[in-house]
Amino acid sequence: MTQHETIVGWDGSEPARLALDWAAARESGRSGSVRVVGVVDDTRASVDYLPTESDATAFEARLSAAVSMTRATHPQVHIESELLRGDPLRALLPFTAPDHLVVVGTHRRDKPFFTFGWSLGARLAAEARGPIAVIPEQASPGVERHGVVVAVDGTSTSREAAFFAGREATRTGQDLTILHAWQLLPLWQDALPPTESSLGSVASEHQALLDTVEAEVRAHLPGLITSTLLVQGAAATSILARAATAALLVVGNHRPGHPHSFRMGSVSHAVVVHLSVPTVVYGPSTREL
Repeated sequence: MTQHETIVGWDGSEPARLALDWAAARESGRSGSVRVVGVVDDTRASVDYLPTESDATAFEARLSAAVSMTRATHPQVHIESELLRGDPLRALLPFTAPDHLVVVGTHRRDKPFFTFGWSLGARLAAEARGPIAVIPEQASPGVERHGVVVAVDGTSTSREAAFFAGREATRTGQDLTILHAWQLLPLWQDALPPTESSLGSVASEHQALLDTVEAEVRAHLPGLITSTLLVQGAAATSILARAATAALLVVGNHRPGHPHSFRMGSVSHAVVVHLSVPTVVYGPSTREL
């Protein structure tokens, strides 16, 4: 893999087409490269269905056609493709790295939450060694999308996510909104019922966190137009609502320290399985892309 290469996980679906288009558009501004990894999922074999060589041949032909069409649309982008067989998650994980962005599509969320609790995008983000972009089917195709939104919480991971979001905003000529959501813990409210004064004091502390991140991003990227947004409410719900018309949402993933292999923070997980805009999950130790 080369520097600044974007990897696309492709399965022939409409979300995969959108993911490929998004990745090619992202690289077009810097004449970068895209590697399209088509994965024939042979783990779905059952008594009623067994993948055949003809299925793989047809899949490869569709992959080749998709790549040719994207090359015609984005001639300045170098696009390569390869075909793999196996479990899509295990096939794509080796492509994740701190200096590469892996892009996958996801279907519109029109079924119960548990159906999508561990979508490919969510599972990749949980185990990846680098950032993952999840591109959804457009729930509202007529909505005009603009701006980059990044959610921060004061951790070093969210700070790095803010820098990444700032670079994406700069490269695409967008403004950056730095969002922080907060709420009082129920136990705290029971022990010490909030007053207008105490709420104002807590809100000021959270605004100071936002102001610090904004100042750091501006120092890192002079000339970038930024704004801050402080929201009192549940983090995931607040992030999704404020980013509904954004061109891109960026969230950090803290990976809670438990032995389960799917290590994803509750907020980033909730955002990924409910998202309606292109979203990058930015994990710890991801270098500049």
